[in-house]
Amino acid sequence: MHPIRSLLFALTWTVVLAACSSEGRSAEIVCHTAYRVSTSDQLTGTDTVQILDERSSRSIPYIYLEFHAEYTPGFDDNERALRVWVTPSASEQLLAVQLYQLPTEEGPVDQFVGGHGFTGLNYVYDPVSGAELQYWCEAG
Repeated sequence: MHPIRSLLFALTWTVVLAACSSEGRSAEIVCHTAYRVSTSDQLTGTDTVQILDERSSRSIPYIYLEFHAEYTPGFDDNERALRVWVTPSASEQLLAVQLYQLPTEEGPVDQFVGGHGFTGLNYVYDPVSGAELQYWCEAG
């Protein structure tokens, strides 16, 4: 993925997963998020993080919510997956969690119209503050 492409997603947060292995599979996953402190406010937070094709986990804290992404390449156990979840900031309480099991030979296939990739558009709200985090992941 070219760094220029991520600039096209203004007001989004991008997680880039570049997946390549010795078996020749090649895939790229881009996850986007948009955060706002309340549903009546403008977007207040965006960020970018890159995860390569190795077991890794990244977290991005916002004021009231925290986005997490964990990638497992499946080299050892054939369990290639992307797990995303959202918690209140500085908490382990799960507000939302999704597991996307990915083919071991190829990348995911986008299936949602409107540019919402293979996950569709997800919304998560903090139960106390009302803060909102939107995210979706797509094949790059």
